[in-house]
Order: sequence, then C-alpha cells, then structure tokens
Amino acid sequence: MTATAQQIINDVAHYYGITPGQLIHGDKHRIYADPRHVAAYCLHVRLGMGYSTIGRMLGGKCHGTIIYAVNKVGDWMRLPQLNRNAAAFITKLTDKTAASD
Repeated sequence: MTATAQQIINDVAHYYGITPGQLIHGDKHRIYADPRHVAAYCLHVRLGMGYSTIGRMLGGKCHGTIIYAVNKVGDWMRLPQLNRNAAAFITKLTDKTAASD
C-alpha cells in the first residue's frame, strides 16, 4: 500500500502529539515547526513531492522554507545524537518499500 500525503501528515502529527491542523497551521514555535519540517522531509523523500506543492499543503509556506526544512531534517538524520526513536520513525516514513500501517 502506498502512503498518501495525508497519511504522512497524520502519522507525523500523532508521533509529536499534535493534531494535523496544528502541524499544518501551527505557528513558528518549535513544538509545531519541527514536526512540520519532518513532514516536509517525508513528503519530499517518500512521495517525491515538489517544494512548492509541499509548501501549499503545509499552510502556504514558500518553497524556500520547505527547502530549508528538508535540508535541516536531512542533516538531523546524519547526527549520531539524534533520538534513535525519532530517527527510526523518520526512516520508516521515508521507506518507499514499506507498507503503510
């Protein structure tokens, strides 16, 4: 089964303990911004969505903001101190061969 954009948004929101609406329309506070960055990364890597499309989907963010978010999470994934649970979660969401739960 192929993941959809809405499934990814829902999964990321659930993992971080916020609602999908807060992920999409939340303010710039880290509690909302970090999950939004993870969602942008997963949408780009897993679904191959373009930056502008992701930006529109995530509350009207500009493509530059999404590029920054994707690069930021990509950098996180290379850090050994990243929480192992978070790294495993992001890897699961971006694995194109995995079946969606």
